Amino acid sequence: MKLRMNPGSTKLIRAILFFALAACLAGACKSGKSNLNAGNGNASTANSAVPSGKNIDDIYMARDHNGEPGESSEVFGPADRRIYCVAKLKDPVPATRVKFSWWVVSAKGAENEKIYDMDYTTKEKEEIVHSHLFLQNDWPPGKYKVEVFVNDNLDKIINFAVE
Repeated sequence: MKLRMNPGSTKLIRAILFFALAACLAGACKSGKSNLNAGNGNASTANSAVPSGKNIDDIYMARDHNGEPGESSEVFGPADRRIYCVAKLKDPVPATRVKFSWWVVSAKGAENEKIYDMDYTTKEKEEIVHSHLFLQNDWPPGKYKVEVFVNDNLDKIINFAVE
């Protein structure tokens, strides 16, 4: 089914979008958030702030070791089907919301595309949390990243590569 619009509707929609954009550029739209991440130059989610690192003490990528995070690595092979991102919280508090957003930075024709989000809420005395991504087939060679949010605020970004 195709949606068809008459020329008058198209002009009206364009006019509304133009005025909305003009209002935002004039300062009427203030989100206080940036589209770019400090330090890595990669585009991020439109609603993410600059990473602060105030809630995460350490972060690393890891290979699979019998279904658990194993050896730390920033470079993986295409056959490394399960890849982990591990974060250590600075001040673990129960019910802390942690979200891992997995992104393709540049791989096999894809650029800046979200792959998957994993949300988790911590339990009592839980300071280390992790997320993993599993592919049935080989990973496409390229550059990837994981954005880690703590209580809805972008806290850390970690890059990794598949070669």
